[in-house]
Amino acid sequence: MIKHIFRISFGVVLILLGVVGIFLPIMPGLLLILLGSAVIVEKNPKVLFGEIAEKVKRKMRTKQNEKAG
Repeated sequence: MIKHIFRISFGVVLILLGVVGIFLPIMPGLLLILLGSAVIVEKNPKVLFGEIAEKVKRKMRTKQNEKAG
């Protein structure tokens, strides 16, 4: 239970630092947001980001097919 609370808290802190980093040029904002999201999710981050990449690829293929057809 404490491990779960720590993981969620750490993820939220990383996301908040990422949001600050978007506005400050010395911090990698997007990287921190992605890391915070990866810490929070229950799934393996590689699997999660792989699923997201597949969804984006499918949408791009659909749009390309609509333009061609």
